[in-house]
Amino acid sequence: SDDHPMDDATASDNCGDLVPLNNAPLSFPLGDTAVTWQVTDLSGNTTSSIQVVTVSDTIMPVFDTTPADKNDFTDSGSCSATNINIGAPTASDNCTLSGDPVSDAPISFPIGVTTVTWTVSDTAGNISIYYQKVRNPELFGVIKWGEDNISDIIESHGAEIAFPTRTIHVENES
Repeated sequence: SDDHPMDDATASDNCGDLVPLNNAPLSFPLGDTAVTWQVTDLSGNTTSSIQVVTVSDTIMPVFDTTPADKNDFTDSGSCSATNINIGAPTASDNCTLSGDPVSDAPISFPIGVTTVTWTVSDTAGNISIYYQKVRNPELFGVIKWGEDNISDIIESHGAEIAFPTRTIHVENES
């Protein structure tokens, strides 16, 4: 790459200074590239040497966009949440990604906080990781007045419900 130019080679001869020439490309690809250095003196004597230039990708991929932490609720009648759209990040790399970002997100999120790990790698094996939190509170659902099993619903979620008290003042207009 142009960020790291090759140093010039030097050569000497009993008949004067020599100028080494090479067949180096303007830009080096990933991997090994053999560069041949050659010099010829005024008498036509030639010598050469091979230099191997190795270019490695050591730059990690970058997450361009990342999904925000997610708050969702348990499925009705369940202690877990399914079908949560947690989004998906996008990523890029200075060379080539080995694929799209992948996560370890479960199909069913239990009550509490689940940390989802997003991973993306490039073809050189460099890896980047992003963490997303999915919060799943304990109780979800609408409890309708008059439901026969309201106690069962509350107990199955291990929840307590406190109903606010309200004082209503009514004046008689007579």
